[in-house]
Amino acid sequence: NTDWSGFLADLQAHDIAVANRDCLLLGAGGSARAVAYGLAKSGARVHLLARRREQAEAVLADLRGQLPEAQLTCHLLGELRQVVAQCHAPLIINSTPLGMTPQEDSTPWPDNLPIPDDATVYDLVYNPPHTRLMQQAEAAGCDAYNGLGMLIQQGAQAFALWTGQQPDTAVMATALQQLNA
Repeated sequence: NTDWSGFLADLQAHDIAVANRDCLLLGAGGSARAVAYGLAKSGARVHLLARRREQAEAVLADLRGQLPEAQLTCHLLGELRQVVAQCHAPLIINSTPLGMTPQEDSTPWPDNLPIPDDATVYDLVYNPPHTRLMQQAEAAGCDAYNGLGMLIQQGAQAFALWTGQQPDTAVMATALQQLNA
């Protein structure tokens, strides 16, 4: 699976450090599992927030088996306000489909909860390229990124694994941006 390393590569491309940082990961599906693994492997404090606690606990149990020293907690999405209050300069990651076409008006972040102005937001959604969550983050004065870079990085890594050749990620980015326009 190159999702986790593609995610980390895109964070690095944006100079986003995660070691010893609070990372709020919204969602507990397959992409959340990959992102949580990458964050935990990099020394982040991962706060996994999901609609169903048992789903989040299953993800964390798997990760603890692979990374016993990882700093992992799980919470219900309804506990987001309390979790945010305990974090300093968090990296907020959306791994849910909320905000994705055709649900462009949806967001995982409640309108009545301000995004901390010292946060960075990364939305795995890349279609539309500028999600409502990203708009909320920018309105709070935060940097916000979509998941297109993760898609490019994980695709490039998978291509290299299969072929032994490094693809031109700039060409990949241009092609995906044209397709996504």
